Amino acid sequence: MSQEINLHGFNLKYDGETAQMGVHYLKDKIDESEAKAFFDEARHSYEAKAHFKDSHGYNFTLVFDGGNNYTVRQRVM
Repeated sequence: MSQEINLHGFNLKYDGETAQMGVHYLKDKIDESEAKAFFDEARHSYEAKAHFKDSHGYNFTLVFDGGNNYTVRQRVM
């Protein structure tokens, strides 16, 4: 089941426990300015995506969905 939160002023959607780990990383493990850099990268990139890796080595993609809406997905390597 998909969940949504407001994180640093952005609407963020995620689905599943692993994606929740990516949200936890953006919310609690890095500074707000670092997290916002990922949101800016997704908003302004050609693919509307920003890739990041958490401190446990899991890979994630932050997808810009338009407006002020984003989705975190686990990226399988």
